[in-house]
Amino acid sequence: MRLPVSTRLFLALCAVAGLPMLAGAAPTHFKHLTLHHAFARATVPGQEVGAVYLTIENDGDQPEVLTEARCTAADQVTLHQTQHSGDMTHMHHAPSFVIPAHGQLVLAPGGQHLMLESLHGPLQVGSAVELTLHFEPSGDVRIPVPVQSLQSEGEEVMPMPTGHVHDPHGQEGGQAAVPGGQ
Repeated sequence: MRLPVSTRLFLALCAVAGLPMLAGAAPTHFKHLTLHHAFARATVPGQEVGAVYLTIENDGDQPEVLTEARCTAADQVTLHQTQHSGDMTHMHHAPSFVIPAHGQLVLAPGGQHLMLESLHGPLQVGSAVELTLHFEPSGDVRIPVPVQSLQSEGEEVMPMPTGHVHDPHGQEGGQAAVPGGQ
């Protein structure tokens, strides 16, 4: 899909003006990992949870394991796996995500993602939050995460629930069921 000239011009001006959060954050290179296409979805006032998505590429000869995340915009960040069953979507806590050697991990809507819990306030379009990811064995890396619109072109808006049931041990009671998906 080709963007309209006005959109391309706007993004170019944002990049030149030093506004990477509006033009999209540049990839972050950390040891043999590349983190790119990171974004958080905007939230509405009163919404207690949000989500972060990104792609992590591992050019190393050994797997990396994402074991923990922290964010300046939330009290807690948990790793989640979304599973679809009929017309229901269930989110389960995941203890870690593996990025295979010479492979990638895609955190995307409707799949694996990072859940921001107990937000400090709404995530507003055009702002950015700081995310710290902990990998085994490589350690911590901080990345900026731009906040984007709730709706991408051609995508149906499915707001996240304002309440989120979470069990840090991943028990059956620690899942949230959302009709239609994330």
